[in-house]
Amino acid sequence: MTGQLRTCLLWIVVLNVVFVQITAAVSAAWMVPLFSLAIASPWMARVQHRWDYRLAWNVALLGIFALLILHIRQSGIRFMLEDGLILAAFCQVHVLNNLARQRRPDLILFNSFLIALVTGFFCQGVVYSVVFFVYAMVLVVTLVLAAASTAAGSGRELSLPDLRRLVQRSVRMGVVALVWTGLAFTFVPRDFDREGLIETDVGRSAAVAEVGFSEEVRLDRQLSAVQTDRIVLRAKLRAGTRSDVSAYWRGATFSNLHRRGWWAKTNPQGNRYTLARQLDEPWDPVSTREFVRPGHRTRTRLEVGLLDPSARSLFMPLGTKRVCSDVAAWPRVDGNFSITKESELRVYSIDLEPADAPPTEIVRPGLLGEHRRLDPAVVPDGVAALQRLVAARLTKDATQEQIERAVCAVLATERYYNLPGEQGAAGTFAKFAAGRGGGHCEYFATLAVILLRQRGVACRMVGGYLVHEWNESGSELLVRSRDAHAWVEVWDARRFWRTVDPTPVQDRRADAGSSLWSRGSQLLERIWNAVTGFDAKRHGRAWDALVAQVQMLGRAVCRPLWIALVVLVAGVLAFSWWHRARRAARPHPAVRKYLGAVARAGLATRPGESPRRLLERARREGLPEDRLAVLQCATAAHEQARYALKGHAEQAPNGLPHA
Repeated sequence: MTGQLRTCLLWIVVLNVVFVQITAAVSAAWMVPLFSLAIASPWMARVQHRWDYRLAWNVALLGIFALLILHIRQSGIRFMLEDGLILAAFCQVHVLNNLARQRRPDLILFNSFLIALVTGFFCQGVVYSVVFFVYAMVLVVTLVLAAASTAAGSGRELSLPDLRRLVQRSVRMGVVALVWTGLAFTFVPRDFDREGLIETDVGRSAAVAEVGFSEEVRLDRQLSAVQTDRIVLRAKLRAGTRSDVSAYWRGATFSNLHRRGWWAKTNPQGNRYTLARQLDEPWDPVSTREFVRPGHRTRTRLEVGLLDPSARSLFMPLGTKRVCSDVAAWPRVDGNFSITKESELRVYSIDLEPADAPPTEIVRPGLLGEHRRLDPAVVPDGVAALQRLVAARLTKDATQEQIERAVCAVLATERYYNLPGEQGAAGTFAKFAAGRGGGHCEYFATLAVILLRQRGVACRMVGGYLVHEWNESGSELLVRSRDAHAWVEVWDARRFWRTVDPTPVQDRRADAGSSLWSRGSQLLERIWNAVTGFDAKRHGRAWDALVAQVQMLGRAVCRPLWIALVVLVAGVLAFSWWHRARRAARPHPAVRKYLGAVARAGLATRPGESPRRLLERARREGLPEDRLAVLQCATAAHEQARYALKGHAEQAPNGLPHA
């Protein structure tokens, strides 16, 4: 193995460790030694032939493997990704530091591709893409260099010009491959919403998703989100005033927090078990499409159009007392509705009680145990510190409302808001709870539920939309996909649910992130999220918009457009003819070099004088030896370039005949 190939392998292993670092799944206590051992491999290669050196590496590998096995037995598979990345990176460093000169580097190359592939499932930000571009270039160069070294003989170094040509050719190959990949991605986009091996078996997903409502909230996966202005609901005000319409539109409630996240209860009403556990106002069926709540008195009515065909819930603002749908629906135990029939457009009307009406007491409170219960296994690191901060703000006889305000105040000061995938965002809820990045509304609501339940407050998380956008006339409320939101409902002592929103209204880092570098980084992140979220649906919309714009432009400027095209084609043809004529009139490169040498010698060509006769005249006139040598070399190069391949005498252009 040549030193050049070993240098390329060192770069590949270092980039593999960088891939692991980008995932932010491995602590610095592991990453610093891995970087150090990889960079020190050129110096450690001098002693790799010693048996004690190899024994120390093998013992270290077995020791790390034993530690990881012990870690898995103690904590389960919660840290399977972190442990696997540590073992993979250490194996790469181990092989690099023990690779003999006569061995092939196939194992390092294959493992490097696997590390790049696996880490790509968990981070697709701009940083990962830049590192992957560099890795692709280095990998192609290494593969070509390994093949060239094998063909030239083991241990033989390539010359500097050969190495330069090899690197240039490899980089061109890599760039062409990436360009074709980008074109295929642009014109044949994939559907990123389909589940795969990682989503099904491991329980993690790093796909790029659109911000929107979901009846499943995952807290253990790293996700990049793209905000869109896609309208999912239109609510027309048929009676009443806008002030009676709440900004919080509920779609699902979540009471049981698991290790992996929240799941909404979709059990229908109708049996004793579900009714006994119901904590919301019950719905009395008038028909299969109309439901009311007892004692309702309403003055505001909305006609809602559900525009999302994939939605399975009817969204209702707080204070809804009557629901009448155009399709069959059933009420769930959490007070929401599920749809039984799919259609392109669903329309339903809802009646709201006045905004100033007192809260309705729920006659059947049911069981509040699950809304106070908290499994210690779901409490991540960092919550204890936040709980101490909450306790410092409270007195011993603090009321429930004081506890709620203290929790919201601590979260607003100790944590900051970030969309998933943005710069500074935490990859998982555990990292957000530990203060290792910003979080979105689902993270804030989950952390608030944990802190409140630790203080004995019965609460739950609610998912839906937070909307304020009315049209210009004020008669229609527009709900967009980016309005998806999560908040908390606490059980009031007066036996009703009360809304508490712990998500801060304004980012505390807005002033700190106003620098040119921060704004540029955030803009680049948003552009990259839009690129990685370019699935088949967005591709179709973009193509339709482009076709519509072209058609509109063609109708508006049809005749001027044809004139402009004709002028453009004529201009291109004229420029091509002028450029070709200019190139034909330009002297040959050998002629230009020869004329430059003659001018530097202080001579002038005479009519009919060939280069060889001019050289003889220069000798007769006593031209200095240094200038004569330069002129002689220029004359030989001129004759070789101009006449050697012709085979017969001919008249040279620009007044330089053949000798």
